[in-house]
Amino acid sequence: MSLLGTWEGRGECEQWSEKSSLVQLLLSIQGLVLCDYPYFNEAGYEAQVGTAVGLHNARLYNENVRTVHAVTYCSYYTVKLYITPHLLLFHSHILL
Repeated sequence: MSLLGTWEGRGECEQWSEKSSLVQLLLSIQGLVLCDYPYFNEAGYEAQVGTAVGLHNARLYNENVRTVHAVTYCSYYTVKLYITPHLLLFHSHILL
């Protein structure tokens, strides 16, 4: 998203500046990322909308995002629910 400075954008309205707000950022994320096919909102891929190749690429993109999300989620909860309590128990025995 150009609001975050990841690409240059077109004009002031697409670039992050001191005039930009958190609301602007959240609305951009909602509209551009949290949609059915965020792939088409990536720079240069909008031309693939309505094509078989575009739909295939968009599905692969979504699958990759879901996989990364699932791995992140599982990693977080593995640490939180399993490793952290065991480390605390281990440390409490060492400190006694």
